[in-house]
Amino acid sequence: MTSAVTTADRGDVLVLFGASGDLSRRKLLPALHELERHGRLDVPVVGVGRTEWGDADFRDHARSAIAEYGSDVDPAAVERLTGRLRFVSGDYREPATFDRLAAVLDGAARPVTYLAIPPELFDDVAAG
Repeated sequence: MTSAVTTADRGDVLVLFGASGDLSRRKLLPALHELERHGRLDVPVVGVGRTEWGDADFRDHARSAIAEYGSDVDPAAVERLTGRLRFVSGDYREPATFDRLAAVLDGAARPVTYLAIPPELFDDVAAG
């Protein structure tokens, strides 16, 4: 038996751990651009990373990554995507990082997380 996923079942924010890293730059941000370009992305995207960035830095990073690694780049889709982006800087082993993340998530009920980080950090993120 299959069941359809309803809107109520869907995630309401995408959280990317390792958002300032190489996997994000080469693959994830260009893929998010593709989703945005095709009208398939409708949630905020919060990047979390150890790099000392703010939202504007992450948005600039996304523009650069999409320009370098994206295909069929749509400037309007890039601007829509970057308008969805937020960034939380911090160490995955520090509780304060997760306090800042909780403040940015602002009560999101169903965050979806993607771990683009080394496996040895998975437990730290899961505990946070």
